[in-house]
Amino acid sequence: MPKGCIIYCIEKGLLEKYTLLSIALVKRYGGFLSKYDIYCVQPRVEFPVSETTKTQIKIFGAVFIEVPLNKTHRYYSFANKPLALNYIMDRYTYDQYIFLDGDTLVLSEPNGYLKEDCEILLSPVYTRGVGIRDFNDTNGAYWKRIIDLTGGKSENLTTVKTVIEEEEIIGYWNAGIIILNGQSRIAKDWMKLTFRLLEEKIYPATGIFFVEQTSLAAVILATNCPVCSLPLNHNFPLTDEMLASPVLKTMNEICVVHHLGRLDLMDKLPDKLLSEHERLWLKEKMAVFKIRESKSFKNFILHFQETVRLVKERFYYFIYKFARRKNV
Repeated sequence: MPKGCIIYCIEKGLLEKYTLLSIALVKRYGGFLSKYDIYCVQPRVEFPVSETTKTQIKIFGAVFIEVPLNKTHRYYSFANKPLALNYIMDRYTYDQYIFLDGDTLVLSEPNGYLKEDCEILLSPVYTRGVGIRDFNDTNGAYWKRIIDLTGGKSENLTTVKTVIEEEEIIGYWNAGIIILNGQSRIAKDWMKLTFRLLEEKIYPATGIFFVEQTSLAAVILATNCPVCSLPLNHNFPLTDEMLASPVLKTMNEICVVHHLGRLDLMDKLPDKLLSEHERLWLKEKMAVFKIRESKSFKNFILHFQETVRLVKERFYYFIYKFARRKNV
């Protein structure tokens, strides 16, 4: 198995707690992944993790890196992803790089990862969202523009099927789990396009939220790089729809769950996919990292802190706009 590393973005609040839980599961159930180096990158100094979190990261044998990568656009947290990935790829050499969102749970050893003919391994988006079936859709002009910005052509583009509705759309992938081979340039191109879109305020019709994910897709579509698809059980979205889906009955194993903040749904996974022993261990770790499934005063405080973080981001956005006007 090639030598690789795992990269997380980490910040104060729920994200740091989710990330600790994710790392704990990698170490216990990840098989070959448990031997990978782990980097927890904090690209915004305004949202520092606690000393307790730093200590726990060290106990895991992981590396905490606090570096002010996201300064100009610190109002947009998702810009942290391409920044962190590119930072690690620029400084450390591995055969493969795995970016994981903090809300991912590794439940069993993956069945290998990159194939020789793959540059990147991803799963399609769960739902169409701001994706398009063709350029006549609501966000068609947006997609055409961002593909054009990369120098790509808007014809004969790769298509994918969304995970939940199985709707065919122009290539658009989930950015919660990204696996790259060591020679890939995608991270750098992704970072550059994301920041160009932010600078020029080029957003989907619904706003800024999916700029980072759509820009990753645009880079992939423009360069026509070899993409392999992650099997469903390697990026299983924990939603009510997926738990009710007949496909769940045919699964014998789930390697990675993307819980999307819905840890309360873990109890609804069938016993064959999550044993009683694993459930108990998971609950113990959630208690250790002070993550609660149900509402409580401490959980209320956590969500209040998240609200404060969002207000803070908005404040930084107004500072950014003011600075731009002043320089015009």
